[in-house]
Amino acid sequence: MKKHIEEMISKIKSFLNSLADIKKEQKNIEINLFNPKINANLMAKFAKAQKRLMFLDYDGTLIPFKEKPWEARPSKPLLELLQKLTSNKKNEVVIISGRDKDTLGKWFGKLPINLVAEHGLFIKERWAGWKVVHFPATGWKKEALRLLSLYTDQLPKSFIEEKEYSLAWHYRLSDPLQATVKSKELMDDLVNFTASRNLQILHGNKIIEIKSVYINKGIAGSRWFAKQDFDFILAVGDDRTDEDLFSALPEHAYSIKVGSFISSARINMESYKQVLKLLSNLVKIA
Repeated sequence: MKKHIEEMISKIKSFLNSLADIKKEQKNIEINLFNPKINANLMAKFAKAQKRLMFLDYDGTLIPFKEKPWEARPSKPLLELLQKLTSNKKNEVVIISGRDKDTLGKWFGKLPINLVAEHGLFIKERWAGWKVVHFPATGWKKEALRLLSLYTDQLPKSFIEEKEYSLAWHYRLSDPLQATVKSKELMDDLVNFTASRNLQILHGNKIIEIKSVYINKGIAGSRWFAKQDFDFILAVGDDRTDEDLFSALPEHAYSIKVGSFISSARINMESYKQVLKLLSNLVKIA
């Protein structure tokens, strides 16, 4: 009887400890939410800084997701905001995206801005031409394309986006229930497909992408903060690919995850609207 009571007490203690850990984790998540105190601290450090570096993801960070990727072109107000941000000589702004280089160049090429395309594969510094960071193998694409085509045939309104060194399967326009089933099946097949290859699968917002493991935003971003001493660094992004950048940042940097997801970023914001509001406040500072 005594042994039974001791076991019950031990279980109760373990349960209470688990609750305490959960509450502690919830508190940590709550602390990470962007709030007036964090905003004031960030603004003060930005105002004091003489050399500022800002990494900005595009889709889901500066604009909302669109049903068709090609419809997500930047609005006039967004371009004007970026123009003001980049016109300040203290600011070094980098748009770092999974988009292809031709699209980014077309949309932002007239701005004094740095561009990173295809998650870090191509880099274009202000007013310079595009450079390839790494030349990954592409022999896998033909077989992967056949696999993605099978799922495109099975899921109406899904489609494939082929980039120079990666492939993406979009299903935002498809029936949600069917898409959930088929995307899971495709992920399982891709895990097997990539098992013996140096490839990475990225399951983003209604998109599954396959790319080389040697390409990521962290490596691309380090080209800036490794060669210069910036006294203010900000990185904002919304998906898995941005985690590589967040992890590579110096300790003093501000990292912001858009959305209520667990992240290696220091801060969470609710939506792209909050990001735009922050940037609008930053352009007011000399």
